[in-house]
Amino acid sequence: MNKLIGLLIVAVLLSIQSIASPPNKYNLMIAPGTLSSNSVTLLWDKQYVYENTEYEVLMNGKLLASTQKTNYTISGLNPSASYHVSIRIKQIKSAKKTFNLSFKTPAKGNILNILDYGAIAEADFINTKAIQKAIDACTKGGTVFIPKGTFVSGALYLKSNMTLQIEKGAVLKGSTDTSDYLPIIYNRFEGWELNTYASLINAGTLNRNGTYNVVNLRITGGGTIEGGGKKIGQRYVEDPWGTQQGSPDFINELPGC
Repeated sequence: MNKLIGLLIVAVLLSIQSIASPPNKYNLMIAPGTLSSNSVTLLWDKQYVYENTEYEVLMNGKLLASTQKTNYTISGLNPSASYHVSIRIKQIKSAKKTFNLSFKTPAKGNILNILDYGAIAEADFINTKAIQKAIDACTKGGTVFIPKGTFVSGALYLKSNMTLQIEKGAVLKGSTDTSDYLPIIYNRFEGWELNTYASLINAGTLNRNGTYNVVNLRITGGGTIEGGGKKIGQRYVEDPWGTQQGSPDFINELPGC
């Protein structure tokens, strides 16, 4: 009888352990918006096989890197090329424990330097028209490139299938003049839907049907995006319920992405 009870206790404990243990699934995926003509970022679920699990990243069957993180960025890829990547736990190295993913990089698009469209890195020069001109001229898969320097701008409107690349050392700085964030748009401000100033970076339009009207939009680079700051915020505080409601101190509004 005691032996039977002991077996039942062991069975129950094993059952509880199997329920409590997370499933060993990688769910390997491409981080949204990271697949470009020359790079991609991979994401996967944390595995609980070992206390300090180390993962190996393979590309086309060859070991690429080892990491204890659950993400990895692969750079130096070729445009319009197909790749096969795998993730496995280093301590196991069993083919049965490898999860695979295939993808194809997009074709390389054009690169538009905002300097070629009249942008000037000066504190008293407003670059809204120059930068927007580059954005409008950007074709599918293209990149609008902001080089080193501080470029002051008002509201900019990004679109689908493009990249805004802000180089390390570059600053896209919001103007402190509220007129640079006109025309007024219908948007959300602190949870309220109302007419507001546009933000420094805008994409898409507000809708409630759950669809996206801007897709495949990327903002990359090691640069900085700065809003208009305290000065422009104070202008809104002084007249919060005027005909031009909402604060242009927002760095970005992406309601349709």
